[in-house]
Amino acid sequence: YFGGSGYSAGYNTVSCSIAVDNQGYIYVAGTTASSAFPVYNAGQSTYGGVGYDSIGDGFILKLAPNAASVVFATYLGGSLDDEIFAISVAPDGGIVVGGDTASNNFPLKNAYQSTFAIPTTDSYHGFVSKLTADGQSLSWSTFLGGSSYEDSVSSVTTDASGNVYFVGYTNSTNFPR
Repeated sequence: YFGGSGYSAGYNTVSCSIAVDNQGYIYVAGTTASSAFPVYNAGQSTYGGVGYDSIGDGFILKLAPNAASVVFATYLGGSLDDEIFAISVAPDGGIVVGGDTASNNFPLKNAYQSTFAIPTTDSYHGFVSKLTADGQSLSWSTFLGGSSYEDSVSSVTTDASGNVYFVGYTNSTNFPR
């Protein structure tokens, strides 16, 4: 078991939230509404909070190949709802995640899209973020969304050269391209 005092879930849909690297380390991504989620060697150790839909923050967890120990467990999110639906391990060991966020203060770095373009409340932008291999910091992180109420990233993968590919959905006619 792994989780805190509130809702915690790893998504298991078409957009898988579990990845394994070539050394056998196990990566799990999901969402938690727990401010007591057991963070360890975390890049973001502070819970951002629960927003419109009481979803909470995203989390990323790395386990040893035998799953007997935690390498790191970290939150990823802003002050409102943040969900991670997908995870992939890049050739350099970095961890790429995707999902959606209602947080206009979601952690960004070297962003392709740094503006939260939705003018209404209870709306979501997609995001894609790459964490360093140790989970301590972001290599890059960007919003992906237009001005409609919901855009989301449901699956991510990387190729042998480290290029990132993602799919999802949009309700925005002005989704960035």
